[in-house]
Amino acid sequence: MKIKSDFTTNSSSSSFVVIGASINLTDIPTMKRGDSRDDDVWELVDPLLKGTDLQWSQGSCYDYSDDVMIGICYTAMEDDETLGQFKQRVKDEIKKVIGVEVEVGHIEECWMDN
Repeated sequence: MKIKSDFTTNSSSSSFVVIGASINLTDIPTMKRGDSRDDDVWELVDPLLKGTDLQWSQGSCYDYSDDVMIGICYTAMEDDETLGQFKQRVKDEIKKVIGVEVEVGHIEECWMDN
């Protein structure tokens, strides 16, 4: 029997790791949309975050979800910034862009296709 112990090239994965919040699209006051199942979520959310440090990912692997995860990756944390200050900056940025007060925390999602 042969065992492969190095990198497997026939699979793919992606991760989304941020300080942020999960937000329902229906809670975003500036969102001009009908039923999210009829609209492309990318076209709805991406323009809102353009020019910011905010990143987003759909909150479900199902196309019909109204949830999005929005936040800032830890790599954008300044060298002299504490974690508390970073969380406040993320919270303030989400409020400024989305118009919704949120509680932020660690979000880590991973998807894998085999």
